[in-house]
Amino acid sequence: MKPSAAHVTLYTSIFLLGLNGLFSNGLPIDATTLTHIRSVFAGITLLIFIICIKGTIKLPNLRSVLTVYGIGILLGLHWITFFYAMQAASVAIGMLSLYTYPIITIFIEPFFTRKKVRALDICLAIVVLIGLSVIVSDHLIDEILSDERGLSLGIITGVASGVLSAIFFAFRNTLQKYCCTDVRSDTLMLHQMLLITLILGLFIDTDALSQLNNTQWFYVIILGVVTTAIAHTLLVKSYKLFAAKTVAMVSCLQPVLGSLFAWLILSETISIFTAIGGSIILGVAIYESTKAST
Repeated sequence: MKPSAAHVTLYTSIFLLGLNGLFSNGLPIDATTLTHIRSVFAGITLLIFIICIKGTIKLPNLRSVLTVYGIGILLGLHWITFFYAMQAASVAIGMLSLYTYPIITIFIEPFFTRKKVRALDICLAIVVLIGLSVIVSDHLIDEILSDERGLSLGIITGVASGVLSAIFFAFRNTLQKYCCTDVRSDTLMLHQMLLITLILGLFIDTDALSQLNNTQWFYVIILGVVTTAIAHTLLVKSYKLFAAKTVAMVSCLQPVLGSLFAWLILSETISIFTAIGGSIILGVAIYESTKAST
């Protein structure tokens, strides 16, 4: 694939992932149920797509089956621990903890490439984390200073769960890049969605689902088809085209895009913190993606 097409793939995936907040905001179902139902729609979408292009859902061999489903478990654990981090502490703390995963990825990837960790990569990842810290700083300071409900313990629990989520996510993405080279991106995502659907099917709130109106179901379908099936398949493809640490750092644009979409469509205010932090992250993303080779 040409470098220009590879960059389009990467940035399109990040753009679509940034839409998550628009369609999930305000849905009256818990995170586990939402993750399950969007995985169902994502799996159906991917299956139809594979049939239409006359692709295959079959994995090449037993090793691929074990690897793909193992990676699927990591993805499921990542989602569960991330949602728990936000519930235990807050969205701001959950996001900040999760986005340590570019740093973790930088230390993991050399085990596969046998290249040394570059000090510049660590510095860039830290700069990205600083940018995100600026974005959530106003919320973060209020939460840390608050004593309500023993929030200090909640913060510790949330950070620990968020970092654990980051570890799961970093390993999932890196293993996906280097251990699934013989599996198409759409096929890989289909099997991961199937696994997550089966696992989370035991914990869904069917009563809440039955009470969704037509508009809310439309939002759920968009989440499944656009921000899960299409976006994550393109993201998986991006990991095949770029270094894992490059995709990880560019992916940190997601909360920035989420804030931008909320401003454009929901008329939410963009604070000076969001503008400054977003500019920092955007600068690193542009630098990293232009320096990357496919």
